[in-house]
Amino acid sequence: MRMRKETVLVVVIFIAVVAAFGAVYKFYFSKKLEEYAKNQTYYRRLETRLGELHEKFDGTLPDLVIAAWRGEVQPREDAITARSTYFTMADLYAYNPVPDNVIPKFYYEKEYQRVVQDLRDYAWRHMPPTRLPEPLPLGVPAPDSGEAKTATRNQVDRWLRQLNYCCAVMRMLVDANMVNVSSLTFWAPRTADEYEKLVVLHTIGVSCNMRMEDLTKFLEKMRTADRYFSVNALDIQNNELRTPWDPLLTVNMLISQAQYFEEIPEDDASSGIRVRRRSTSSSGSVSASVDEFQRERERLSQERMEKMRERMKQESNFFNSAWRWFKRTFLAMS
Repeated sequence: MRMRKETVLVVVIFIAVVAAFGAVYKFYFSKKLEEYAKNQTYYRRLETRLGELHEKFDGTLPDLVIAAWRGEVQPREDAITARSTYFTMADLYAYNPVPDNVIPKFYYEKEYQRVVQDLRDYAWRHMPPTRLPEPLPLGVPAPDSGEAKTATRNQVDRWLRQLNYCCAVMRMLVDANMVNVSSLTFWAPRTADEYEKLVVLHTIGVSCNMRMEDLTKFLEKMRTADRYFSVNALDIQNNELRTPWDPLLTVNMLISQAQYFEEIPEDDASSGIRVRRRSTSSSGSVSASVDEFQRERERLSQERMEKMRERMKQESNFFNSAWRWFKRTFLAMS
């Protein structure tokens, strides 16, 4: 009987050792072998590419190649810097962010009333005065709405940015001497295929009354502006043909502005696009790229550490369970 227990004990220990080796292989070595195979494939690809570069640039000086490459890149950087001032709308979105020590809904109510009142005063003090549509097409909730009373800080910042943009557009229409703006519609932002989807277009539809002289000045001002403007459609009607003075025309037009953009969804962007703030210096873009690379490397390192901790936790749970079962089943019998 004693011999039997020892035999069973040896068999169980042998099975436990085999199971332990199998678990280590499955949860550790198999993944390491997969990573090793991937690294071998990547190494062969790099070696092939390096051989191609040796054949292509055999007998050339690296300094000359680098100088030629920089000569091609720098004009492109200069062109991007020059166009960054042309495709921009940053001043239209300028707003005062929510301070840290202020409740967002109260700050939103105060800023909303101030910005809207400043716009109304500006329109009526202008000569000639401009009648704006009622209610104002601001595209943001009113301060007394339920949505505004429970707004977060990010929502308030987004609404204030949209509010200032709409008010800036209406100030532009007031400066164009529009006597009456009967309708104003803000279209959803869209990409521009003619610019290879590098910019996003913001289009507004305007129905107004103004004189021919003011209309021509407005169109000429947009044509000679130092940033992007485009009149996509224009309809002019004269309903006062017999009047002896300069008549008020009924004008319907579509006006577009543009800025650089990046197709990355944002939590607080309803259009699903995010405007790219282009730096005016190449050093700024390089430092931003380096910072982004560092953040990505830290994120990957953290994910790798989390996976390793989870794997070690699973292995320790397996061995602890096996050891408890072994003590309860066989050691207690002996």
